[in-house]
Amino acid sequence: MRGLGGDGNTSERDCGCSSSEFHSELHLYFTEKAEEDLPLDKFMATVTSEDNASFGDLMKENEEKHRLKHAWLYEQEQEKKQVRTWWRAGENK
Repeated sequence: MRGLGGDGNTSERDCGCSSSEFHSELHLYFTEKAEEDLPLDKFMATVTSEDNASFGDLMKENEEKHRLKHAWLYEQEQEKKQVRTWWRAGENK
């Protein structure tokens, strides 16, 4: 697969990229993926599935932080669930 510059080279200058560290790492990642000579649909499927997995991990981490920050809210919710369970158990007797 040809590089981003069209001449086989995949340097940052070829695509007009900035030199930030994050962008350099991202550029390197996609360059390595592009050099695997995968058809476009397989390349996109691989990159998309990896992206979705990373997003899922970030969302789980965010949910955990949210629950820690707002623990009082979730404690009240748990208490109400226990009361409802106790109440329903009493109705069934």
